[in-house]
Amino acid sequence: MYGVENRPANWRPPDKNYGKENIPEFYSLLLAQQIIASLMIDTQNPDLPIAANTPGIIAKIDLVDKRLRKKGYYFYMAPDDGSVFMDYKIMLGDYKMKLARENGDNDPYRAWREIKSRYSPEMSTAQAYDVSAQIVSQWDWSK
Repeated sequence: MYGVENRPANWRPPDKNYGKENIPEFYSLLLAQQIIASLMIDTQNPDLPIAANTPGIIAKIDLVDKRLRKKGYYFYMAPDDGSVFMDYKIMLGDYKMKLARENGDNDPYRAWREIKSRYSPEMSTAQAYDVSAQIVSQWDWSK
């Protein structure tokens, strides 16, 4: 899991409009895609209602990804080695640890299960995105 132990010493969250992109929206799409894939694996059912518009989510992720890469904003150069995706993984890891501490058990995997419990295989892809956006809005962008 990415988090404190994997981040560069001078790491900080990206600006919310990094590369003139809406990074919280991008991270909400990434989280929704990750949750949907996890639920499809858990249920061994690729035809869940929540997955109905997964191609739409992937297309939006790919568009932002390509724009960031084209502008030279996807990867960071030394001394800030990393990427926008690594920042997502670090921020998600930090959020899981925050939830784990709040639950009093310091178990990020239990926190991940708690995050997944906010979703239902029967919800729409749009609803999954909305839940993801709500979660991402709780992340600490101030470090």
